[in-house]
Amino acid sequence: MIHFLFNLGEFYSLKAIHLSVPSICPLPYCYGELPSNGAPSISEPTFYTSEVGMPPLPEPNSPLPETARNGTWFLLTDFISPLPSSTSSLPTQARLAYKLAKLHTIPVASCPGFPVTTYCGDTPQPNAPTVSGTWREFFAERRLCAVLERCPGDAEVRGLVGRICKEVIPRLLGKEEEDGEKDMVVVHGDLWSGNYMAGRIERVPIDPQGGAAEPEVLEGEFVFDSSACYGPPAYDYGIMNMFGGFGASFWTEYRKCMREFSGTTTDKRDEKGDKEREKLYELYHHLNHFAIFGGGYRNGAVVIMRSLLAEGGRGE
Repeated sequence: MIHFLFNLGEFYSLKAIHLSVPSICPLPYCYGELPSNGAPSISEPTFYTSEVGMPPLPEPNSPLPETARNGTWFLLTDFISPLPSSTSSLPTQARLAYKLAKLHTIPVASCPGFPVTTYCGDTPQPNAPTVSGTWREFFAERRLCAVLERCPGDAEVRGLVGRICKEVIPRLLGKEEEDGEKDMVVVHGDLWSGNYMAGRIERVPIDPQGGAAEPEVLEGEFVFDSSACYGPPAYDYGIMNMFGGFGASFWTEYRKCMREFSGTTTDKRDEKGDKEREKLYELYHHLNHFAIFGGGYRNGAVVIMRSLLAEGGRGE
């Protein structure tokens, strides 16, 4: 059985990404329940065009919706036919850098969160905004503290996560908000090298009026298996750095495009602070892998937490 909330989260993650940059991901046509044992499904499918845009954000601190529904559920998207990266005049990573920078420079919300629960692996991610509406509180409560509840019982890990939330997050993420970096973009949420590919999509454009439309063909890099939310671009860097696969040429092109799309002429990167923030975001994925796979990822999480605490002058 495919979990209802997996399909729900993936459908709206892809829709949010597609609404910002249609050429970066497969189009999610619909999701719904399949008939079972000859009995009709109890609900109608939800289509891309069932609603204009995205649903609104839930109320602050809304409880996690139900985590299971009986039945077999489906998600229908474009099919990506694999292509070798050499079929285009631009290197694969340069093309991906362009699209990702576009996604990361289109503001979509002033408050972090997402309309539905998403999944990173098999970990549910609560996405209701927090009371303060700040990214630092959202990341602490909806990511680090939420995933910690799914980790094996470990007093040291719990203690270190508590200190990260009290000492490191205010230092590293508070400055972004003080500097006015409050506009949230759609972030992929699980962008490692296995979740993008060079490919070809033959797509029949959606006509809200139901009329006939000529198929269109897209070639390039596409991302998928997303667990999106509205957040800062750097949130995606954590998983991108954890497993590698994004080389120097990618980051050079990405930063160039970020400057171009945001209308800035200089790189405002704070090398030390940015590297620490990227490690902080990477920490979430180490903890998530610890929760899913067990002890093998514990050490990576502990090393990052001790390093971040030491950088703040309060390390052990």
